[in-house]
Amino acid sequence: MAGYVVAWWQNGHRTVGYWLGRPFWGRGVGGTAVRQFLELVDTRPLYADTDVDNLPSRRLLERCGFRLTEVGHADGVDYVVLVLP
Repeated sequence: MAGYVVAWWQNGHRTVGYWLGRPFWGRGVGGTAVRQFLELVDTRPLYADTDVDNLPSRRLLERCGFRLTEVGHADGVDYVVLVLP
């Protein structure tokens, strides 16, 4: 198993998240998994967030069609919120 992709309801929004084991980073596995997941989940808009410094995760989401909508700060962490319309 390389990792997982999940979706849940949070604050009235459908949110997607994923985790990928380090041996699979940079090999296209995450992007493939997220794109396949998006084919199964037809709820739109769909939201995702990541740490502001996690540029590979942000780029993966943007390649899957997500667009930056917000930059925030909570509990000492800067994050970005992206949405797939």
